Amino acid sequence: MTTGLQMPWELTAGPDGQLWVTEGLGKQIVRVNPTTGQKSVAVTIPGALAGGQHQGLLGMALHPDLLKGQGRDWVYVAYTYGPEAAPKKKIVRYTFTAASGRLTAPTLVIGNLPAGNDHNAGRLKIGPDGKLYFTMGDLGHNQFANYAKPITS
Repeated sequence: MTTGLQMPWELTAGPDGQLWVTEGLGKQIVRVNPTTGQKSVAVTIPGALAGGQHQGLLGMALHPDLLKGQGRDWVYVAYTYGPEAAPKKKIVRYTFTAASGRLTAPTLVIGNLPAGNDHNAGRLKIGPDGKLYFTMGDLGHNQFANYAKPITS
């Protein structure tokens, strides 16, 4: 369908007929036309930490009212940030502007969440109850270089 994505992580079909993709290493959310493969960058997040395995832009959830004229054209994104030696995760809400195809007005939903150098997970979903759900992962604890670290997910 397309090429050149930098570690695609989340892929979801949008109400605009585009496929929305987070790039773990590319620090971008890209919209892909599924017919032509044409890509357009909706936002680049330079503050995302993409230094290791399972880091960078992670999960994304499109608000159910996106492009319905309700004033809730929101896209939620989870990503790692901070120094590689002590990374954290956050969830940020962006506003999508259809005319420009861009995500703007970042608003912190929650920050300072635990992260690690492996197994950050980071999937986002909006449930049928309208609440935003987020998976944390085990951070790679109790394996390899993270041996004997407690799993708290």
